Amino acid sequence: MNPTDEHTTATALNGGAEVSAEVLSTLAEIGEEVNASLDLDEVLARSAALIKRHIDYEIFGVLMIEGDGTYLRHRFAIGYSRELADNLRISLGQGITGTAAATGHSVRVSDTSKDPRYINAIDSVRSELAVPLMLQGKCVGVLDIQSRHLDYFTKDQQNILTLLASRLAVAIENARLFQKVRAQADTLLLGSLKGAKVVGIYGIADRGSDLILLLTLIVSTALAPQIASLYASGDIAGIERVVIKFARATFLCSLPVALAFVGFGFWYLLLFYGSAFTAGQQALTILSIGKTLSVLIGLPGMILIMTGYERDAARAIGFSAIITILLNLLLIPRWGLEGTAVATASTTVLWNILMAVLLYKRLGIHCTALGRISFKQASHA
Repeated sequence: MNPTDEHTTATALNGGAEVSAEVLSTLAEIGEEVNASLDLDEVLARSAALIKRHIDYEIFGVLMIEGDGTYLRHRFAIGYSRELADNLRISLGQGITGTAAATGHSVRVSDTSKDPRYINAIDSVRSELAVPLMLQGKCVGVLDIQSRHLDYFTKDQQNILTLLASRLAVAIENARLFQKVRAQADTLLLGSLKGAKVVGIYGIADRGSDLILLLTLIVSTALAPQIASLYASGDIAGIERVVIKFARATFLCSLPVALAFVGFGFWYLLLFYGSAFTAGQQALTILSIGKTLSVLIGLPGMILIMTGYERDAARAIGFSAIITILLNLLLIPRWGLEGTAVATASTTVLWNILMAVLLYKRLGIHCTALGRISFKQASHA
């Protein structure tokens, strides 16, 4: 254990009791797995599933500090309505989570109805445990779990989360940095080669096409714990049934949005952003096709993460990031913002196909909206 870990351990235990072997074992397992991915959503989903194995919470949240450091907002949540998770803002120093963020110390509440700090977002909650995510001595967010039972969380569980929080903070920061670089690689290269005006047009097209992924992002949050639970029970066939249904439902719901962008992208850009942005029509079409194909493939990356194959997902993400940069360098000088769109769309699809293949090789799971594909029949055709 390095000096930082020793200090964290001492802080977690208030300078007192030793950490049990079970706590250290849990910490090692969770710490290793959350650091195996550079995809932020997968890091958070995997963390939620791993913690659930050891602490049977009912509500889970990771809140990050936003608004120039003035409030907390959910980055990942289980047990909250989507509207509540999206709109809830907690000022630093207010509520249980705000207190944990402001003080830099974990807060365990046995009866929220008797704690004046508790913000009554969900009436049935009775116990809460909030642990700050500390990075280089600064709080960057809060890990929060809640239960409907009185005096539910124990000191040992508090120790687990407090020790985990330092690892999770590093994993989140690494994932955020990687996500930022990966997300901005296309626009940075486009800006350096074609100028800021073209970047603005491309940004509007890219954000518009993200609407195709909206349902996938919403539903995947609820799907992650279910996949982890099925895997823990050894029900591989059950995982396949669930993820195929998910892929088909999200594809059918996303397809009309994609077709609208492909057929009426010019009018969408004209009506909402003005004539200066209609030059992004082709880029919007290309990105819409790429993201629709990604929805068709499903969520192989998340399934790999939830079933313990984080390193495969991390390698696929890293490989796709390299290909994205190379394709942008090759295509932007020739085709401008359309070249960027082709590079981004193609590598997004390539990344998902690669992970779908890895998922099939590891677990034999078909995850696309196409259902089970007989490779033997295809090879003999």
